[in-house]
Amino acid sequence: MIQKGVTNVLWHANAHALRVWASLEDAHVAVEISDDGDGFPPSQPFGRGLTGMHERVRALSGTFEFKRENGRTYVRCRLPTTV
Repeated sequence: MIQKGVTNVLWHANAHALRVWASLEDAHVAVEISDDGDGFPPSQPFGRGLTGMHERVRALSGTFEFKRENGRTYVRCRLPTTV
């Protein structure tokens, strides 16, 4: 998740700043990657990379969120620590 998220920012976002955050919350690992880049076209926000990230998170019974808010793009996931 983190590797692909950072790679997407470096390849596509034209960002000046990137933030990676991870924490252990209750029985979940929470991960957030955000950037201040160009964002994504509203007509096609999901490419193959994001689709693959979403599928991997879902396969591990996690949640996945991808959105643009306040000039930043966010990719977030929560994964259970036990499957």
